[in-house]
Amino acid sequence: MEENKALVVKNIKKFRTALLDKKVIEIAKLLKVKESTIRCYENELEIIPLKHLITIANEYNISLDYLFGLKNYNTKYTKINTDSSNFDFLGKNIRSNRKKKYLTLSKVAEDTKIARTSLSNYERGKNLIKTLYLVILVKYLEIESIDKLFDRKEIK
Repeated sequence: MEENKALVVKNIKKFRTALLDKKVIEIAKLLKVKESTIRCYENELEIIPLKHLITIANEYNISLDYLFGLKNYNTKYTKINTDSSNFDFLGKNIRSNRKKKYLTLSKVAEDTKIARTSLSNYERGKNLIKTLYLVILVKYLEIESIDKLFDRKEIK
């Protein structure tokens, strides 16, 4: 679980300082949180919510795959639609990936230690998946791209 947590925050400070040349206060204003909250994310004291990662990805045109450390280069994508229908799409894509591997919800829940009802709610788009759970499922289901789960289109 700890290695998954580290993957989530692996690049947040790097992006803020090197790639974006942004100060903590600027990211805090963008996300409408306190500066101390950003520092907690960067120091792995809290896991940054997926909605905040989406805001950063949209604002600065950063690939979620790059942000999560799944790829070591940034690809520019279209913005992620933040209305609830896109989260339905995310859930359907997670479900599709699970079914391609002929896995039941119960099996995934048992193996990942994510509650079966939570998994069901994520797949049906009832709740936006927690960041850590997304990382766990991406690894477990061997999903190649978080950006594609959100149906982001590459900008050429």
